Amino acid sequence: MPSAHAQISPLDDPTGFWLVVESGPPVNQGLASIPLLGLAVRSQIGNPRAIWEIRREGERYTIDIQTRAIQFAGLALSEGAFRGEIADPNSTGGRIALDIRIADGRLKGKLAFPTHTFELDGRPPESVEALRQAYAATNARLSELDGPYVVPEIERLRQENIVLIERIQRVEGELRQRGQTAAVRPPQPDATATPRISVRGLTGDLAATRATALRAAPDGAAPIVAPVATGQILIRLAEAPAAGWLLVADARGIVGYVQAAQTGPVAAAPAARAAREIAISFPAWDPGRAGRRMTVADPGFVSLVGRVRGDAALRDVRIGDGQTVFNPDGSFTSVLPVPREGRKVRIEAVYASGPPTILEFEIGVGK
Repeated sequence: MPSAHAQISPLDDPTGFWLVVESGPPVNQGLASIPLLGLAVRSQIGNPRAIWEIRREGERYTIDIQTRAIQFAGLALSEGAFRGEIADPNSTGGRIALDIRIADGRLKGKLAFPTHTFELDGRPPESVEALRQAYAATNARLSELDGPYVVPEIERLRQENIVLIERIQRVEGELRQRGQTAAVRPPQPDATATPRISVRGLTGDLAATRATALRAAPDGAAPIVAPVATGQILIRLAEAPAAGWLLVADARGIVGYVQAAQTGPVAAAPAARAAREIAISFPAWDPGRAGRRMTVADPGFVSLVGRVRGDAALRDVRIGDGQTVFNPDGSFTSVLPVPREGRKVRIEAVYASGPPTILEFEIGVGK
């Protein structure tokens, strides 16, 4: 029988923040007929790192797709699936349909607009996921303990829970602010402006095989939007309505048409051998002392969040007397007791082969 303070693990709850990759046809075939080319492209390109938030409101859920400034409200959760429709603010009479399923820590499904559909693949942010797993592990241990002989242990675990919940709330607050800042806000129409998009997160997959130009339409006589030098990298957006032409963007985000025969694939660079290292994402390093010292405001339990990067399978992460949780992708979190005089920390990452990676530093208290 679980104790009265046992709770449902947050790992079983779909609420919270998700990083979602939206992939699929970036633009529709009728793009050339839209006067404001830049706005049309911006609204129809998949986001490689969209921030979604799922909130529970009573028995129903609300899903905010913050980077698109759209919201699905009043959704029912049925066997891990959400389905719903809303009006498309950019299409008269059009609808946007959502069909997703959340299972095993992944978000999969489709986001369908009147002219195009995005395939979705999402996961919780690693920092939030690591904190939640640490919270679940601490809470599970708390549920196992009972009786007068383990009161100090219970109080210590309760204190760890308080610290972890505060960390989760802080990270999610930062994500909420970041998502609102990145939300799509369509620019005011400007017929004289050169069509541009944000190319952050998009990969250049074409290179110009000769000096050419981006044109305002898929026609060799159309006005030139921007020159293109031999070897210049371009981002492919869509096939043009006219055969033999592509809609592309350059590194500045300028959009135009180019003849497909004047481009070729970008040669793949040889894969670099990943260095084995330990990176800490929370708390922050003291200015000018990265990798050597960090300072927390008060003594108590400190949640340490980081990741082990390397070219070999990770077997274990050992952090002194801390309670540590690590994942196959190398992310980890540990709750460490820090006395008023501070302490030294040693992190040891053990791999399936080769020597371990070690990071040693100090955690100070106060200024």
